[in-house]
Amino acid sequence: MIAGRNEVGQSLAHIEEVTAALHGQYRAVLRIRKPDKPPPPIYSISRGVGVHVFSAMPVIVGNRVAAVIYTSRTPSNIFDNLYQERIKFILAGLTVIVATIVIGLVFSRTITRPMRELVDRAARIGRGDRARSSLSLITAPASLPNCRTAFSASRSNCRGDRTTSRPSRPTRLTN
Repeated sequence: MIAGRNEVGQSLAHIEEVTAALHGQYRAVLRIRKPDKPPPPIYSISRGVGVHVFSAMPVIVGNRVAAVIYTSRTPSNIFDNLYQERIKFILAGLTVIVATIVIGLVFSRTITRPMRELVDRAARIGRGDRARSSLSLITAPASLPNCRTAFSASRSNCRGDRTTSRPSRPTRLTN
């Protein structure tokens, strides 16, 4: 061992991943960490991670293992990473909310509002209001104007008005 903390000058050949590297194979392991400091408070966003990643890589010179590079690293804390990326999460959430609002407004304008207007007119006819009024289905899907025509014919039949033009054959609904 030529660099490190307490291991300088010692042999690490007894460690599993170092032994594999001495035979020419790269090896990495994950081990439970033995803390050298007291754990941070439970409410701390940067709580310590309880594992270490150890890796050993052989250095091969002339088809022989000349040395082993042995490293250890504590992985990043997932909560710390989430906290660091919080702006991206907030932007993603806002994007989903805005998209939902836009889709809802489009749905309301093109489908729900014309249907509500049709139901309202039917209710007025049911109460006896036979005044002629047209449904404004400018933004409605293609099937709603067919529904309007059938509704107008129904209103005319309720009044007994046979002069209003009705479709000569049933109207086929289209999408």
